[in-house]
Amino acid sequence: MVRSVPNILLQQRLRKISIYLIVVVILTGILVLYGWHFDIAWLRKPIKGSVAMNPATAVSFILSGAAMLVYTLFR
Repeated sequence: MVRSVPNILLQQRLRKISIYLIVVVILTGILVLYGWHFDIAWLRKPIKGSVAMNPATAVSFILSGAAMLVYTLFR
């Protein structure tokens, strides 16, 4: 039986990438809520002809991103 050695550098890189992507999810939710609050159309629906994101969905982006961030940082 051959044992594989864990690649620590790869694990560190993947963890850093996941943190960056989690921050993108959280910022997306914050920007959408900002767009709804101040009535900025391009923040609510950045793609022309698309449906605007619901504020409840933006809140769920923020909360799920926060949960993933806590899980990633304290794992």
